[in-house]
Amino acid sequence: MKPVFSKMRTIVAAAVTALPVIGMAGLSSANASTIAETVTDLNMRAGPATTYPIVTTLPAEAGVTLHGCNASTSWCDVSWGADRGWVAARDITIALNGGYTVVSPRVASAAGVAVATYGRAYWNTHYAGQPWYKQWNAFHAGHSGLHGGKGVGAVVCGPDKCGHFATGRKPGA
Repeated sequence: MKPVFSKMRTIVAAAVTALPVIGMAGLSSANASTIAETVTDLNMRAGPATTYPIVTTLPAEAGVTLHGCNASTSWCDVSWGADRGWVAARDITIALNGGYTVVSPRVASAAGVAVATYGRAYWNTHYAGQPWYKQWNAFHAGHSGLHGGKGVGAVVCGPDKCGHFATGRKPGA
């Protein structure tokens, strides 16, 4: 896939490069956000899988704020205007080493992208006004570990499925 370069990328790259100079260097990666850009038209979803409802459709080259990606770096938590949701990592680029590159585990690590978790608290915080908000169980039925009273925790998604883990435990533990 040939990357598409725009004026916005130049402006964003300059802004991202300048962040440490204006005092942002003290923020931890968990608190920092990264400017990213969509590489194609894509759906922003209410969770890290295509089975979640569509929050909005993002146009190609839309500037988004990247809040973090799941542990496998297959899905990323982004915001665009007032909307917040998840997009496939392969469909966004970030500024790194003077250019733009698609988000991958190596790129996310090098750029200090935070690991984002997903769970009921995220759903409640960002989707209370959506028509599908009260259908939490219906949208989570296909994701392992979200039924049967697993308790408080988060969901970590890999390329093919999501799994639940209790707060304070590592995925797979």
